[in-house]
Amino acid sequence: MLRNQELVRDWLNEEGKADLYMKLCSYSALISKWKDRYSIMGGDEDERWRLIGESLLAVDLIKGGYLLDIGSGGGMPAIPICLAVNYRKIVFVEPNERKAYILSEIVEELEIKDIEICLGQVENFSKKRKFDIITMRGIPLIRRLLKVIIELLINDGTTILFTHKIGSKETMFLENSDFNIYNKEHKISGFKGLLYFRRKET
Repeated sequence: MLRNQELVRDWLNEEGKADLYMKLCSYSALISKWKDRYSIMGGDEDERWRLIGESLLAVDLIKGGYLLDIGSGGGMPAIPICLAVNYRKIVFVEPNERKAYILSEIVEELEIKDIEICLGQVENFSKKRKFDIITMRGIPLIRRLLKVIIELLINDGTTILFTHKIGSKETMFLENSDFNIYNKEHKISGFKGLLYFRRKET
């Protein structure tokens, strides 16, 4: 067994989530299947299990509701999250048509329900829709995108960023927009943590 896979398995066993580990194995196998034909995710299988483990760090920040994942690609972090939490609906936004198609195939094979896959840019997404949780990984966080995210977030919603750092200008923009930024470290040594932000309590 791969080292990172073993680390994720042991962590989930400690959390009493052995059944989730089996679902994640199925997901990883599907990525391997599609990766042989198309470049949908970088890195080898061991690296993939690290990304799966890092995706799951967000789980205890999510209390259900409507979720939006921006730039979904091959499904990180959204698919590990939706396999792990209860939710009303998850919307994947992916601008690449091929990746959006593969994502739909993965979702169907895993029998994941209440999923909507939107082809296009999140900037063109209807601002009438609001989300409890927004997730994003591997996309440069610029102020223009932050404005879009804020418009899509419910008043007490949370945005989860799978990154270690936000630029000083973006940090200042969030603070001036009445948001607090928080850091969450991973329990597994060597796995990256995340940042998340939500509105300041009044």
